[in-house]
Amino acid sequence: MRWHPDTCECVLECSHIGDDGYYVVTKIEKVCQMHSGIFNLQELSRVVTDDNRKKNQVLKEIMAIPELTMDVPQSDGTVAKVMKAEYRPEFNYDVNRNLDVDLKFIPEPHRTSIKNTLKSFSKVKIKQ
Repeated sequence: MRWHPDTCECVLECSHIGDDGYYVVTKIEKVCQMHSGIFNLQELSRVVTDDNRKKNQVLKEIMAIPELTMDVPQSDGTVAKVMKAEYRPEFNYDVNRNLDVDLKFIPEPHRTSIKNTLKSFSKVKIKQ
């Protein structure tokens, strides 16, 4: 399986381990500019996964606000909670691997609430 994280331009080849969803990176297909100084397979896997996990934790906090999400029925009968397109934050990493989160599309008072929640996250910078 190829993994293209949504936090950078790296491409990693992965293999699943068992049925619990865990995987191991087996090959580096492409290294993005932000991670270009990392040559070790295990280190690159850890760093890219950590960057992606941090973004997902921030997104989880934002999606905890019901007004910013909607339920979308899935073909298997389940319902997925997704961010409404008009409120989607923008995520970018700077050269020091700080996560920049732009909340410009999120209305008040939710923006202030999210900023206060994310103050405790290390290496996360909030815009707007």
